[in-house]
Amino acid sequence: MLKLNLFDKYGGVTIIKDILKVFYKELLARKWARKKFIGIDMDKLLLHQIQFVSFAMGKPESEFDDKRLRKGHAGLEITDAQYDETINILVGVLSDFKVDYKDIKIIGDAIESKRHLIVNVPLSKSKEQIINEKKLKIQEEYNKSKFL
Repeated sequence: MLKLNLFDKYGGVTIIKDILKVFYKELLARKWARKKFIGIDMDKLLLHQIQFVSFAMGKPESEFDDKRLRKGHAGLEITDAQYDETINILVGVLSDFKVDYKDIKIIGDAIESKRHLIVNVPLSKSKEQIINEKKLKIQEEYNKSKFL
């Protein structure tokens, strides 16, 4: 007997897309969340989230790049409380879509495993910023030595 993964059990990309549309409507009703999405291409984000939720639902051959997830949230200063609220919204939406509680738990556990890549991730410095900081430090050291 073939056992369906959650991705296939609930209808694949079509249902995930519907879930995410409702999820973002709920999320963006919060002022703190709207601020985080200023200047974000929501169509591109929706595609990204479909991949992420597909991963969380056990889609076969589905992986999610941790570097991409960390980079996408870098500098957004997402707090644990905001993350928890976001997860609660998702749980509510999944419930509204008649996803079984035990399946919501599985999805939630997969998403929770990525919390450290989303919450309070510092903004990565570019190579140019690092080089400029090194140049500045060298200049400061030179200036100090000049007056000693």
